[in-house]
Amino acid sequence: MANVTPLNRKALFKEFHQSVQKIMAKPIKAKLTIADQTIPQHPDTIFLCDAIDNGTENEFIIDLELDYHTGVALLYHITLPRNQRNQGLGTMLVHTIEHLAWELGLQSISLPAEHHSTEFWLKLNYRFQYPGEGNFYAQHANHQNLNLAYDLYKNLQPLTPDTYN
Repeated sequence: MANVTPLNRKALFKEFHQSVQKIMAKPIKAKLTIADQTIPQHPDTIFLCDAIDNGTENEFIIDLELDYHTGVALLYHITLPRNQRNQGLGTMLVHTIEHLAWELGLQSISLPAEHHSTEFWLKLNYRFQYPGEGNFYAQHANHQNLNLAYDLYKNLQPLTPDTYN
């Protein structure tokens, strides 16, 4: 892990939260847990939420776990309100998450991608963790009503000045 102290992490999380609010152009509630890194397997967690109507298409959620012991950021959930999809906001948010993970010294991001959103993740250079899932997706990509998720990952690359712009 990069030499990132709890104080540095808190500052990076604040910067991340501000970036997300700027992208979404509104205030977003944040819940942050900074773990005691002397205890193995205690990751930091970030939960950002703006739920106009819980459980509907109007939710905004980012649920992220940062595990410094494995070097992996686990993106459990990212959801945009339906009326804000297909505008490039999701891509900007993912790049912001990748930037945070890299700044924290993490090497990769892993996530469960629902079938209907897998194409989005593949365009952002995420890959199937298991080849069998990739084969299944290739055969069933046009079936939008499948209710399943694939394990995807992306190895993070060193930052360049324009990597996450």
